[in-house]
Amino acid sequence: MPDLNFDNKKVRKEIKKIAKYWLDKGVDGFRLDAAMHIYPPNRVQDTLNWWKEFGDYCRSIKKMYI
Repeated sequence: MPDLNFDNKKVRKEIKKIAKYWLDKGVDGFRLDAAMHIYPPNRVQDTLNWWKEFGDYCRSIKKMYI
């Protein structure tokens, strides 16, 4: 499976667009398999930052619980 370049702002925007589509359809959350593999192991903070950004975005669309 190819990796996505999460350093690219257009990729991040598209992922959020996809999330919004499903949130607008009524889903309550997402299953995030392999969530720790967004960036290489030496970039753990970048991975954490992405998931914080993604979570904040999703909660801005639909109030969800953590």
